[in-house]
Amino acid sequence: MEIEEVIKWLEFDMDLMTLDYQTADRIDPESLKCRSEQEYNVYKALESAVKTLKKQIPERTVDRVRFYECPTCESDRIKYFDCYCRVCGQKLEW
Repeated sequence: MEIEEVIKWLEFDMDLMTLDYQTADRIDPESLKCRSEQEYNVYKALESAVKTLKKQIPERTVDRVRFYECPTCESDRIKYFDCYCRVCGQKLEW
């Protein structure tokens, strides 16, 4: 399974978790705490997993005159042919 597909399924699960079963309306993820602390923790774990997986999708560096910039966190601490950003961990593509 590709990373993009895994992200899609995790986001789908997150979307289902924020569905109010009685009214079919979306609820704020923070209000999941009212349902159950465990459900809120699962939501936060899924959210963290999605964020981490998105960083594994290679992104092109931003080429500036004297340095390269991370496309995610805009750090200028990128050296030519680094595989990952030293600040945020974004996978880089050259």
